[in-house]
Amino acid sequence: MATIETQQNYLFFYDRALNSIGENHWKAAIDDLSVSIEMNPDFVPALVNRGNIYLETGDFPKAGADYERALHLAPDDAFARNNLGLVYLNSARDREAIDEFTRALSLDREYAEAYFNRALAFAGSGKIEEAIADLDRAASLFERQGDKDSAKNTREFRRKIGNL
Repeated sequence: MATIETQQNYLFFYDRALNSIGENHWKAAIDDLSVSIEMNPDFVPALVNRGNIYLETGDFPKAGADYERALHLAPDDAFARNNLGLVYLNSARDREAIDEFTRALSLDREYAEAYFNRALAFAGSGKIEEAIADLDRAASLFERQGDKDSAKNTREFRRKIGNL
């Protein structure tokens, strides 16, 4: 258990990292998240946010390691599962990506982005019918959740792969 002083310190570095993320200062954010994690190795939000930066910057092995560690600590984190799926998708590991997106969806059936991402993995695996079904579900959820741009983009992508 962290002492109050340690807790305040790791939260200080975490909060500062969030500010750096908001300004797209990836190196500073990674540095502060790493300190926060060093001070509290079980701090899942810091692991997930550092994984997000690694994912965003294309460092898939480090992103995957952070998401896997976060999921070891919090196996029901649908967001971390979805993002681990993205690591696999970007590493041409479509089967593993589909599995992680499916796990994310088992935790949150309304997770539009996970349906969209699983559709990408299905399409990459040549499973066009499954991809179309997930794109239809994603578009419907995006629309219902008020994300009209994502709904529109999802429908456009669906039309493109529907013509394959």
